[in-house]
This record gives sequence, structure tokens and C-alpha cells, in this order.
Amino acid sequence: MAAGLNVIHHEAHERFRGLLESRHAIHPNLEAACEDGRTVLLDDIDRTIIRLISEGKCNKEIGEEIRFAEGSVKNRISRILASAGLKDRTHIVMYAVRHGLI
Repeated sequence: MAAGLNVIHHEAHERFRGLLESRHAIHPNLEAACEDGRTVLLDDIDRTIIRLISEGKCNKEIGEEIRFAEGSVKNRISRILASAGLKDRTHIVMYAVRHGLI
């Protein structure tokens, strides 16, 4: 422990992260294909955020509903946009409709 914080060795962190990613990669409900053939991993929170975006909710409203800080919601949306190669919230909804996410 350093300054009251738990410290995880970098290699252990990377191994744990790899295990989580491989676990998610084999879970069929977490995957959605991109037009360019990439696979986007979406967890239940991502899917909830996408649904709430499709309902016209702003980041603050989404955060209140899922009990996340507004900044965390913004980060999740940015990650969804980047991983799926999308430009904005409208594209997220179009993507979700095309792939049966909503």
C-alpha cells in the first residue's frame, strides 16, 4: 500500500485486464459487428447508455438513471464512439438500430 491506496503491479494489472477482455469477447451478448468487420464489445452499461441516448436523454439524465457521474457517462459515450468508429450520438442510435441493440 502506498499513501493509503492499493497498488497493483503493472504486469498483474495487464494479465487481469486480458482475462476480463477475453471473458467479454466470448460473451455473445456483448458483441456487435462494425461495418468494417471489427467487433465492438458492449457491456450492459453501454447498452443501457445507448438505449437512453435513443430516448433523447442528455448525459446528466443518463448519469442520474444509471447512478454514474456525468463525466463517466461522457467517457463511456466517447469510448463507444471510438470503438465503433462513429461520429456522434445520432450515429450511435443508427448503429444500435442496424445491429438490433435497441
